[in-house]
Amino acid sequence: MRFEVTPTDSPLRGIVPGPIDPAAATYALAVAALCEGHESHLEGRGLPELAILAALAALGVPIEVVTDDAGRSHAWRVRGTGLAGMRPPSCELDAGGSAAAMAALAAIGAGLPFATRLVGEPAVMQRVMAPIARVLRMRAGLIEGQPVLEEATGSTRPRAGKLGPPFELGPCEVPLSSLTYELGETEAWPELRDLAKATALLSGVDAEGKTQLFEHLVSHDVLERLLIAAGAPIQSLGPLLEVAGPVRLAGLQGTLPVDANLAAALLGAGLQKPGSQVGVRRLPTRPTALGWLEAIADAGARLHTEAKHDALGQPAADVTLLGGLERALALGGERAHRVGISTPVLAALAARAPEGARSTLLDLPNSGNSEFRALLSLLEGFGVPSELHEAGLVIVGIGEQSVRSADVDCHGDADLALAALMLALGASVPTIIDGIGDLLSRFPRLVATFRALGANLLVAPSGATSRARHAKTL
Repeated sequence: MRFEVTPTDSPLRGIVPGPIDPAAATYALAVAALCEGHESHLEGRGLPELAILAALAALGVPIEVVTDDAGRSHAWRVRGTGLAGMRPPSCELDAGGSAAAMAALAAIGAGLPFATRLVGEPAVMQRVMAPIARVLRMRAGLIEGQPVLEEATGSTRPRAGKLGPPFELGPCEVPLSSLTYELGETEAWPELRDLAKATALLSGVDAEGKTQLFEHLVSHDVLERLLIAAGAPIQSLGPLLEVAGPVRLAGLQGTLPVDANLAAALLGAGLQKPGSQVGVRRLPTRPTALGWLEAIADAGARLHTEAKHDALGQPAADVTLLGGLERALALGGERAHRVGISTPVLAALAARAPEGARSTLLDLPNSGNSEFRALLSLLEGFGVPSELHEAGLVIVGIGEQSVRSADVDCHGDADLALAALMLALGASVPTIIDGIGDLLSRFPRLVATFRALGANLLVAPSGATSRARHAKTL
């Protein structure tokens, strides 16, 4: 699929609902399934397509989609079975391309009294499953994957730290054991550290004894907030996070968390058209996802913030952008570890700093040189000067001037496509964005939401006539 963006003369205006965070919704469903004997009600407009739904249904977890009078889905009702109430599935548990689903289903599967098989997108599994398996094996859980081979000097050998599907889980004949784990000691990237943490916490619900996690850097905390909202007695003291199992969970009742990355793209769309005023409802304000908002506020963006009540343990606020950036963005160190959004979306925000202002984006998580080079190629196509430095990126602001036309192929990178969409809103001629990946399944109401703000956006099938020109190296 591809986006076709036609420029408009008018500024973008409006306040729109924040889109649901697919990873957070995945974890919420997993927690709800473990709430034995309790019913959970998980609300949200535009429920995303999630691989974990079919997998939990295969395990016998009753999940009902709640619709309104017009037939629009607005909630999931989950009747928790706990591990004791789950049944052997008649099929493989397919996590699709969701790393969160891989962690959640592995944590559940390793504690079941019967064997299960976990599959998913091979490239994602090869990237993320090693730390997940490591945590479960430290609990005496049974999990076996396929070695990933590499060619070296004419012979074939397993690649260190890589495991591929299928993964055989269980059976677990006695409860999983206690765990003491130092997060970040072996995980090279923040994403892997966050997945190891999620696996440890979810598998700890039915484990015997304490789960103790030591984290020396700020990490993703959506899951622990969900568990606390369900009644888990998680204690935190400095770098130590601790919970004693087994834990009896109550149901979850509330609104699903908003995706900070997608919310930032919506709010940042207001930077692309001078005079715009764009607001997003229930934007996440937990400290671990707030670095980007602090950075644009420090750069002079005028923001109106109205705090909302916690939902499922997640603090949120309605945030409206009233004015653009007055100086360059500066991001690095501790704030970069809790930036909360992807590097491409952050770069699209920085592009609208005053003309010539150099935004320095350092210590960014989950970005290697290949990702940086793809992003630089995209920015170059739109006429945004940028440089790759050893520690990060420098983006040179273009102020309020229009970006040049840059029809691009993002080759399935949804975050890159989201940044391209933001920049295309500030072009003076139509733009085609091809290869948008799973962006529409992550944000089913994307087109309607951007249109509600005044953007002229269409979705069309990808075809041979696509005019992609500037993203050959993406």
